[in-house]
Order: sequence, then C-alpha cells, then structure tokens
Amino acid sequence: MGQAATRSRMRFLWAIAIAVVLIGILWAIVAGGSVNLTLWSLLLSEARSPGGFGTAALVADNSSLAGASAWVYIRDPDHAGGRPQPIGGPYASDGPVKMRGVVWSRDGSVAAVRAEVGISAGKHFARRFGAFLAAAYDYRENRVIIGEYGVSSPDAPRRWRSKSQTIAALLRQRGGEGQRVFTTPYDASGQPMSPSQRREFGTPPELQPEIVTLPPH
Repeated sequence: MGQAATRSRMRFLWAIAIAVVLIGILWAIVAGGSVNLTLWSLLLSEARSPGGFGTAALVADNSSLAGASAWVYIRDPDHAGGRPQPIGGPYASDGPVKMRGVVWSRDGSVAAVRAEVGISAGKHFARRFGAFLAAAYDYRENRVIIGEYGVSSPDAPRRWRSKSQTIAALLRQRGGEGQRVFTTPYDASGQPMSPSQRREFGTPPELQPEIVTLPPH
C-alpha cells in the first residue's frame, strides 16, 4: 500500500473515530448524562529504565485540533514514595518548547527530555533557538534538573544552550546517551488514562517536584 493510500485510510479511520465520539456525546446529552472528555483525551505511555532505576512516563493530551500537549513524569522507588513526579513541561506541539523524546543514560540512571526551543508560530517556529536537553531526572541524586528561562529575553538561547550542556555532561558521566523513548510524543499513542491514574499523576500536573534550578551564566 502506497503512502498516499495509507494516509487516506488513516484520515478515514480518524473520521470514523470522531463520529463515534460525537454520537456518544449526543447520546449522553439526550439521556441527561454528563461526559468527562478529559478522561478520553489523556493517553499514558511508560518506559522502564534500562538500569532498573525506575520508570519514565509520557502523558499526552490530543483533544485539541490546534495541537497536542505532553508531560513527562518519572517514578523513583527511592524518592517521594515512588509517586510520579513531573519533569518540566507542559511540552506543547504549538508552544515554545516542542518535545522530541526522552533519552536515557547508558547506565539508566538519568532520563533527559529532548526538545526544540524557540519563539513559536503554531507548530513551527518564528525563530528557532535550536535542539536542547530541556530537563532531566537523576535517579542517583533523586532530583529533577530544570531551568525555566523562557524564550523572550535576549539571552534566552544562550541560557538554554548552557542548561543543555550541563545535562549533556551528566549523561556523559553516566556512560553517554543510550536508549531513546517517546520520540513521537504527539502521535496519540499510549493507553487512555483511568480515573485512578489521573488522580495518581495529578494531570494536569499538580505535584511539585524537588527542583534544582540551574543559575544563569
């Protein structure tokens, strides 16, 4: 089957799925019921650390036609009771920090978020700063590493680059870059989150992780 035929088939299947959802909503309204759309739109994917340190999780919200949003969490059995902790974000496909996946260190003790950063123009950039390591979690030190520098200040590109270099140095200390996961975070993969999972993850993120903010240079 050619690429054009495959795309046509995917559009047809999406049209059917949307129609089914709309019919369900109309039925609920007619029946006097209520519908929690957020339960349908949040999808969960998980990946275990190659070194057995814990788990990384991706939560994606594909309910908007304008774009998708993603959050990255980690579970550390030796910290915070193993509860999910967010690593930065949200990473929106139409925002200034567009996620491109998570990379593990070779020993599995560090999970780092890859992203493209810049001044957003929808799903593209009006001005692209570059591809960076935007945030990370260090299982050996039980800490989130993140720096919220924004994109509006004149030195924002330099600060993003500096933070990325710091995380890259940590990855090198742990054996270099290893397995990559969640490389297509906005493609509606994953399993629908149950109500109990939503409460556990606090999505949209409500948990406040232990954050180490990198100072400006």
